[in-house]
Amino acid sequence: MKETESSERCKVIIVNEGSGEVMAVNLPYRQDTLLKVLRDSLKHYNITADTANEVQLTEKYSEHVFVRKGYGHKKVAVRDIAYLEADRNYCRIHLFGGECLNVSMPMVEVYEYLSPDVFKRIHRSFIVNLEHIDTYIGNMITLKCGKEITIGREYRETIRNEFVCIGSRKRIRMKNKLLGG
Repeated sequence: MKETESSERCKVIIVNEGSGEVMAVNLPYRQDTLLKVLRDSLKHYNITADTANEVQLTEKYSEHVFVRKGYGHKKVAVRDIAYLEADRNYCRIHLFGGECLNVSMPMVEVYEYLSPDVFKRIHRSFIVNLEHIDTYIGNMITLKCGKEITIGREYRETIRNEFVCIGSRKRIRMKNKLLGG
């Protein structure tokens, strides 16, 4: 396996069902590469369909997270997180109701606990919950809470592909080109 950039590292959680011991391991490999190796290993050791049911390779993202607040932790529904904002080695978690929680860990580490299908990085300093986007205009999005965020150059194409834009002249021109019109 080949090493990758730190942004493509996988965190593997290993739980011993007998003892309940939990271990987290950061690996310098992409998720798809790691899953392929695990599946190939299962085949190599002739793990049958019956035994394979016991081996679960799943992605699980919690519906709630506990965020450090004061001397304790506040329970936060993931769907209520509007966006994350980087502030050096800190991350501001902005909730839909306007509340802001500060945590002393980088934004990229907070992102590891959130579903990449729902949360997308749109700027070096911002990750947004796609469900909280109200409008998308050029290189700018506006969230339902009114916050406007500029989409960084390197993220524009990826974000553009996340949306289905009905009535977009550019999409009509692209469709016509594909149809030979």
